[in-house]
Amino acid sequence: MGSTKWLYTYNDSPRLIGPNLATIAKELQISEVSAPIRTAPGYSIVALIDKKEKQVFEFEDIKEIVIQEYRRRSRDEILSSLLKDLTLRADIKINRT
Repeated sequence: MGSTKWLYTYNDSPRLIGPNLATIAKELQISEVSAPIRTAPGYSIVALIDKKEKQVFEFEDIKEIVIQEYRRRSRDEILSSLLKDLTLRADIKINRT
């Protein structure tokens, strides 16, 4: 069974569903459904249910969300760097017998 992904901003869509599906989603009209698209896990179908105009928020209204996102991204970068470093220093041997 497949999964459903909801996109709230187009800027997030390439990260969430990949650049090819994001491009297709951007080109669809409301209520339009794409043809099946071959993807790495199988096939995907993109349906555009609704579009909303961008909103501009006052910083004070979203300050906590911005801080949390900044911390999450910083943490992800640190963990990614640590994992890369540990992988490079690891003495991994694969025995294929």
